Amino acid sequence: MQGQIDSLKTNLADKDAQLKQAQQAAADAQAAADKAQAAASSQQQAVRTTQPPSHAAIHVTDLKGNQVSLATTVSDETAKIKKEIASPATLHYKGITLTPGGFTAGETVYRTKATGGDIPTAFSGIPYEGADAYRLSEFYGSARQSRVSLMAEGKTSWGTLRGYYEADWLGTGITSNNNQSNSYVLRQRVVWDRLKPTATGPSPEASSGRWLLKTRRASPTSPATS
Repeated sequence: MQGQIDSLKTNLADKDAQLKQAQQAAADAQAAADKAQAAASSQQQAVRTTQPPSHAAIHVTDLKGNQVSLATTVSDETAKIKKEIASPATLHYKGITLTPGGFTAGETVYRTKATGGDIPTAFSGIPYEGADAYRLSEFYGSARQSRVSLMAEGKTSWGTLRGYYEADWLGTGITSNNNQSNSYVLRQRVVWDRLKPTATGPSPEASSGRWLLKTRRASPTSPATS
């Protein structure tokens, strides 16, 4: 990670040097343009006729435009590199790009008649009037719908490998209950991997498919954009 940061800093220093050179070249071009414009004005006053701009003036104008464009490009690249150093959206480890994701959720459930159920209400479990649970209410707080995800991508000489994993805590084990902390288990939501070959790599594009809540899809689609 430190090596990546050092490399980005070196690139940033190079971009700064290029920016200074572009600014100096733009200043020189501006001076040359001013000189050419002054000469053209003198010539127009002497001849008192309308003529198209000389080749030298056109060349200076094109040079100014190219220098301004280069300076803008260098400035944009510098801002991009600074942003990647300050707040990176991905992590890099041994040639693999890792993109973590997910969110934290918090829900509550209140029932006037206790069912002993979880977040979903089992209507078949609603107690009748003569049952003891009929006189009891229940309230639960849960963060089980929180999710974690990880995207991993690596490039080789014959293609790009990409994998994705997503899970939450809505799984239920044999001993899971609402009275014991951390009794619910991790549930696998989405798992897929994909191979996008290069022109010289394997063809056609291969994929192991997509697993959605442990149900395999026939088509090798993925939520990631190629």
